[in-house]
Amino acid sequence: MDILAEAYRQGNDQMLTERITRRFAKHHARVLAYMDAADALAQQLATSAEPQEDFEDNREQVEDFLGFMAVEEIQHEKEEEQVLLPVLSQQIDEAGKVQPKMSMERMCREHAVGRQLIRELEQRLNHLDQKKAASPDHTQDHIFSEALHDVVWHFRRHISLEDSIILPVAEQLIPDSADELWAKSNPKPECPDA
Repeated sequence: MDILAEAYRQGNDQMLTERITRRFAKHHARVLAYMDAADALAQQLATSAEPQEDFEDNREQVEDFLGFMAVEEIQHEKEEEQVLLPVLSQQIDEAGKVQPKMSMERMCREHAVGRQLIRELEQRLNHLDQKKAASPDHTQDHIFSEALHDVVWHFRRHISLEDSIILPVAEQLIPDSADELWAKSNPKPECPDA
């Protein structure tokens, strides 16, 4: 996954000059690549005859994934909540649309759920480390792979919502001069915990 992280960093620099909705869509594609790698790892750990050995062999991937999600993805969500959603909310109100507004509320709730799932996955990893320290013979117990799968499922579904509803509405309602609009508006975060 470290190759993906480097590709993300390089791609992120190129995205800075693009329209924000396209930046978000490209970020989503990168997150989905991480999800594919994490899903493959979760399946490998869940079906392994030697789960502890496989877990240790892939520990760096797990840590890279958690690092990406804890830093890059959370930052991306904050940008959505503090930049995109306030301006989009204003445009939706002016256009009198209801469905996108409900989807935006769902998006905020899903961001909170995603952050909680990441915290739980980190706690699960710490729990496994504590068990191993207490008992070197302890084996990885599939609960971690289930938690990893839950994260993958959640973020795939969440990105589907954003890519199929939120971003197309934003592309349609927010003018091309959106960067100027955001700079002038000093928007307040749309999600409660942003």
